[in-house]
Amino acid sequence: MTGPAAVEQLLVAGTRIAYRRRPGDGPPTIYVHGVPTDSRQWLPFLERHEGDAIAFDLPGFGASERPPATGFDYSMAGLRRIAGEFVDGLGIAEYRLVVHDWGALALAAALAEPERLQRLVVIDSVPVLPGYRWHRTARIWRTRGLGELFFATAGLPFVRLALREARPGFRPMPDDFVEMVWSNVRDPATRRAILALYRSADPPALAAAGAGLERVGCPALVVWGAADPYIPARFAGDYASRLPGAERVELADAGHWPWIDRPDVVDRTVAFVTEPAADLDSPE
Repeated sequence: MTGPAAVEQLLVAGTRIAYRRRPGDGPPTIYVHGVPTDSRQWLPFLERHEGDAIAFDLPGFGASERPPATGFDYSMAGLRRIAGEFVDGLGIAEYRLVVHDWGALALAAALAEPERLQRLVVIDSVPVLPGYRWHRTARIWRTRGLGELFFATAGLPFVRLALREARPGFRPMPDDFVEMVWSNVRDPATRRAILALYRSADPPALAAAGAGLERVGCPALVVWGAADPYIPARFAGDYASRLPGAERVELADAGHWPWIDRPDVVDRTVAFVTEPAADLDSPE
């Protein structure tokens, strides 16, 4: 087992991107977070990872640069482009990918060259698929004026309470998880980034972003908390049906961040993405 993941920075399209890396052998696994978290959500995964593992902060989140929304493209297209250029900037040829929530934009970026993917895990991800309709909070964020008011009145107690919705039984999130989320949403630049992203994400744009999913030929695992209040579990089936040969795992007792409710998701994910390349074509 290697030591703690070191935090590094890479300049991508003129923006400083922070990332955590546990160096190791083999093609790297890249972990991509969603909203409103950052790469810290992946620390339990990095701690168990034996091979090369990288988790980066999207612009506007975590330790990455927070350019003003007036001069930076926080739209779906903009963040998808950053995700692709981050991978290229590290000089990575083939890699493995784990995405959650808006991390799906990194999957959309990978569709330009799907042959580079060696393994893929999709966990409760924003559907880059037809038929999705935004949940209540997202509809507020997508509405001008209401989204701004939401963040102007959202203090730490509200955030702590709101995060309970993401878990079965309305259970509280761990304190360190709440602090991670609060460290992002209390920042005015991050709030504007979130609003810009969601307002770019009309359902047809989501569906278009996933064009070419069926060309992902690598082994894939789709993991879903069936109690996710934001993205219905039927989209686990939709992802799995579009990804040839994908395995689907639905967890009745887990929510939007399923590893919080089911810590075994961490080991299952890491085991899947770190399977030696020589075994990728072996029978199950």
